[in-house]
Amino acid sequence: MYEEAEREANRTMQTENLRADLHSAIREIRMLALKAEAAITQLKSPAVYDVDTAESPDIPYVESFIRDIRKAGIAAHAILPFDSNGDVRPLR
Repeated sequence: MYEEAEREANRTMQTENLRADLHSAIREIRMLALKAEAAITQLKSPAVYDVDTAESPDIPYVESFIRDIRKAGIAAHAILPFDSNGDVRPLR
């Protein structure tokens, strides 16, 4: 009986750690997408105007890709179990 309880406790801890890892990875992906979007905006701004970025025929695809990442990140973030503080909720 003790071994079974220990296995269950280990499984719970592993699951909570994996949830926390997933939460961190999704948060990081979302932040990196925002950072990339901001960089493109700056590179296309009148203050910087990087011709290679602003006039690249591929930049619309890159911008679309970044938007898709942000949308997927929002969707993925929504399925994670959080408490009221935004932390991953522990298993019950």
